[in-house]
Amino acid sequence: MSSYSDGVFYQANTRVNPFIVSSVRDLAPGVSIDFGCGMGTNSRFLKSREWDTYVVEQEDIPISRLRQFLSPDRIFHEDIRRLDFGILPKADLVLCNYVLQHFSIEEAHAFINNLRKCTSGTAAAVISIFERPGTIDSAHLIKLMDDSGFRLVNEKHWERIDRDHGPVHTHVGYEGLWTECCPQL
Repeated sequence: MSSYSDGVFYQANTRVNPFIVSSVRDLAPGVSIDFGCGMGTNSRFLKSREWDTYVVEQEDIPISRLRQFLSPDRIFHEDIRRLDFGILPKADLVLCNYVLQHFSIEEAHAFINNLRKCTSGTAAAVISIFERPGTIDSAHLIKLMDDSGFRLVNEKHWERIDRDHGPVHTHVGYEGLWTECCPQL
C-alpha cells in the first residue's frame, strides 16, 4: 500500500497539467501511454483530443475511475517498476507525470531505459518530477533521456507552495518535453 492508497491525494489532484496541454497542442493525435496516471486527469484530456489513450497505474482506487472512460484493454493495472514494456503498444506520446521521484535512482534509470521499447521511433515524451533529495533530479533526468535517444525540446523549472494534500509544503519541480531523435536499434 502506498501513501496514495487512501484516496485523499487523488481527490485533491484533479487539474490537467498545463505543461502537458501546451506540449501536445501542436502534435497530431496518435497512441499515447500515461505511466502512473493516477485518476486519469491527463489521460482523459488526451482522449478528448482524439488520442488513442492507454494508461499504466498500480493503485486500486483510480482503476475504477479509469474504467469509466477507457476500455479494459487500454488499462494496465501494473507497477511500472515490474512492467513488461514489450506488452504495450507503440506510442507516439508517453507521459510520466510526477511519478519518478517516488522511485530509487536505479528504478528511474530502468524506466527510462525501457521507454523506447514502447515508442514509435518519433515519439514525444513529457516527464515531470518533484525534485527531492535522494531521488532523480532534473540534470540527471535530462542526461538519461539524452543517452536514451531523446532530444530536449522544452522545459520548465518551478517552485510553489502546496496546500492540496498534507501539511503545507514547498514543491520544487521540473517538467520536460523530449522527442525521439535517434533510430531505434
